[in-house]
Amino acid sequence: MQTIVKKFQNSLKHLFKQRRYLSSSNNEWTDNMSKKSFWQQFYSKHSTESFEWLIKFDQSLTSLIENATLSGQKSLMLDVGCGTSLFSTELKASFSSTNFLLCSDFSYEALDLLRSKSNSQTIDFVQCDCKRLPYRHGLFDLIIDKGFTDSLLKETNTNKSINQTIDSINNQLNKLENFGTLIQITDEDPELRINGILDRLYIQFNFKEVENQSGFSYFIYFINKINEIRKS
Repeated sequence: MQTIVKKFQNSLKHLFKQRRYLSSSNNEWTDNMSKKSFWQQFYSKHSTESFEWLIKFDQSLTSLIENATLSGQKSLMLDVGCGTSLFSTELKASFSSTNFLLCSDFSYEALDLLRSKSNSQTIDFVQCDCKRLPYRHGLFDLIIDKGFTDSLLKETNTNKSINQTIDSINNQLNKLENFGTLIQITDEDPELRINGILDRLYIQFNFKEVENQSGFSYFIYFINKINEIRKS
């Protein structure tokens, strides 16, 4: 297990150096991404413009997500750890069947920025601990996790990293309705995401590799609860 997490952390540091987020001697991002204080400081410094982690919304993602989700109805969406990303807001606008979107994050500054950019009456912003979502069981048709789980995996304590990640995913799955879908967007190698994380959950999943506008590869996971699927 420690080898898997170490491989992930090393590959992430290398990727960040390529993108000039880090200098060769500065590991601030990868060493601190699991800490609320790091993101609070980040959003305080970047309080006037949105920040898209991993990928921006692209219209081509609409059909990909539509075809991969079990439920045709996406009346209620949740964005977990949304930060200041506009991804889910733009995704919602592309779905004719989505009636309401909740954007959740622990950072008031991040949510306040998103709120200032939205004039929609069908989008709301909720400050909460996204590892322990405060919503009732089976509420959402679709949950978007774009980089939130990745941040949990940056915890330097290996056991804590794995355990909090699994607990968080189970918490998200609990908030899905019977045929709802959890979508995870990550740049993590599938071997690292599946071994030790997804293979320890009672789920059915598949993933697609996509490229962002800069040509970097990312992975979109479509996750469903097995026990609910077997009832169909």
